[in-house]
Amino acid sequence: MFKQVLQYFDKQQWKYQLPEKGKNIAFFGIGTQNGKFHCIIDIDEVDTKIIFFSIYPINVPKKVRIAMSELIIRLNYILFFGGFEMDFENGEVRFKTSIIYEDGELTEKMIEHIVKDNITSMDTYFELLNSLITEKITMTEAIKKINNSLT
Repeated sequence: MFKQVLQYFDKQQWKYQLPEKGKNIAFFGIGTQNGKFHCIIDIDEVDTKIIFFSIYPINVPKKVRIAMSELIIRLNYILFFGGFEMDFENGEVRFKTSIIYEDGELTEKMIEHIVKDNITSMDTYFELLNSLITEKITMTEAIKKINNSLT
């Protein structure tokens, strides 16, 4: 299954790195309309599951982590597939999508959904995350932006 994922990356012309031989993990960076971030895919062929992360490039400063937690909760409430996470110790924010592929069948469409839906979500909310991290907006303004995106 890992080879299928790498073939998909090759088809997209994405340059990836394989950090450790024998492990089904790949890293790559991507630039989107709103920013640049790193991605990681981890495939467990025994349990037939895939986890894909896109990692926001700036760790959240301690003074903003409570506000970021609220923002993440609010975003996750409206998201259909995947969700944001934050490591409270170091402030890393990432978006995670995952899938279990049963009977050993993994299609290109399944790969595309787990990868592209993830990247699209990170790209969609990249500026909002950045505005809160850099304190360009308040939590009240962030909530308004989320509500406006729903209408």
